[in-house]
Amino acid sequence: MEFIMNVEDTLAQRGTVHGDYTEGAIVKDDILAAIECTPNWRKMTPGGRCALRMITEKIGRIMVGDWKFADHWHDIAGYATLMENEIHQYAKGE
Repeated sequence: MEFIMNVEDTLAQRGTVHGDYTEGAIVKDDILAAIECTPNWRKMTPGGRCALRMITEKIGRIMVGDWKFADHWHDIAGYATLMENEIHQYAKGE
C-alpha cells in the first residue's frame, strides 16, 4: 500500500527547503514588481515573462529557505536554458 502524506505534512516537509510561505511571497512579489516596471517586460515573449516569474519563485525560495538546496539553483538554470533555446529559435526565424 502506498503512503500518502496529508497536506499539513507536505507543507511542513516543503517548508524545510522552501522556507516560510509568507516571507517568500513578500520577497518574490518585490522582485517581480521591480521586473514588471521595466521597459522590456512587455516586449518579451510569454515564455520570457514566464521564465522570469519562475526564476523569481526560485530566488524567493533561496532567500527564505535552504539556499544550499541544489534543486533551486538547478531549476533557475533550467528556465534560463529554456529561454536561451527560445532566443536561438527566434533568431533562426522559426
